[in-house]
Amino acid sequence: SRGSVLSSSQWTRGTSSDYYYQHLTSRQKKLYNAMLTLSQDPFSENIVVYSSTRDASDDGTTGTDWFLAYQSLIYDAELYWLWMDGGDSAFVYDPVQVGGKYKWVMWMDYSSTGQNVISKTEKPLRLFNSESGYQKVKAEFNNAVNSFLSGIDRNHSDAVIAMEIHDKLCKAITYDTSANESSAYFYDPAHTAYGALIGGKAVCDGYSLAYSYLLKKCGISSAVVLGYIGNPQTGGHAWNLVKLGGSWYEADSTWDDNDEKESFNHDFLFVTTRQITSQLPGVA
Repeated sequence: SRGSVLSSSQWTRGTSSDYYYQHLTSRQKKLYNAMLTLSQDPFSENIVVYSSTRDASDDGTTGTDWFLAYQSLIYDAELYWLWMDGGDSAFVYDPVQVGGKYKWVMWMDYSSTGQNVISKTEKPLRLFNSESGYQKVKAEFNNAVNSFLSGIDRNHSDAVIAMEIHDKLCKAITYDTSANESSAYFYDPAHTAYGALIGGKAVCDGYSLAYSYLLKKCGISSAVVLGYIGNPQTGGHAWNLVKLGGSWYEADSTWDDNDEKESFNHDFLFVTTRQITSQLPGVA
């Protein structure tokens, strides 16, 4: 229902397969779950009741709690559009006094202006600005995912499935050099799984988010890794962790893509941390 007030018993929750969720504190997990619940439909106008206290100052949530919960959600959940919303400011978190108590509540708001709310010009991904637009984009993305996976034989082992997805992704995507320039606009779909699978162009985080999304659709545990490359460090980068046979391996589809038709490598596919560290350009 639209505009519902949801208690924690009605929330959508992170699971044991969500890599970053498992590393949060209990307070951060609660924030994560509240955001995840609201993100299921960004135009539902739902409100979640995070907590009830005698005094608003008793809540105790810190900026670090908020930041880690939000970033974990972005790189765990199947929310291909959410990180582009201008940061955690898409979620409003305020106390509301009811009788002698304060209820801390959270909601998504795209219409107001203020410190914790994005402006009217900064919609979630600049791909939609209405519920009908969101549903259209959602259908486009789901169709692209299903089309991509229709050519993957899921009767193989996880390692073979993950390799086939990696190879097909490298063939389907071209690295978007313009989106990686210092003057490039931050709100570019190339940073997302949507841009990778719909537009066929991406930078490292777009590659990594798309790969993780596709792996999870096939029941393979994966996580996006954010870090820096080079010695000394020369720039930010994103790649993946993939769990195969009970062990985690590193995979970098961006570095494996030669950006030539039907041309890709397996140099950074299912390697150990030691191997990927020694192989990455500029890393001693």
